[in-house]
Amino acid sequence: PRLVIPLLDSSPWANVSARLADDSLPLVIGMELVLIGGALALFAGSGMINRRRRWNTPVSSYRYSEDRRWSV
Repeated sequence: PRLVIPLLDSSPWANVSARLADDSLPLVIGMELVLIGGALALFAGSGMINRRRRWNTPVSSYRYSEDRRWSV
């Protein structure tokens, strides 16, 4: 898209979008890397939380709530 607009129009304003795109390219790449890193961290963190829950409570306690009522 940054090359299409200058090809269609020869005004000086048509080149502004291409210049802005070139200037913001390092910012866009940096933000992309930060967001990908954050997504991977969330993915790994959620996996660790699920593993911790399994070790702390290997069997859910809500399953035995009905067993306690039978003994009454």
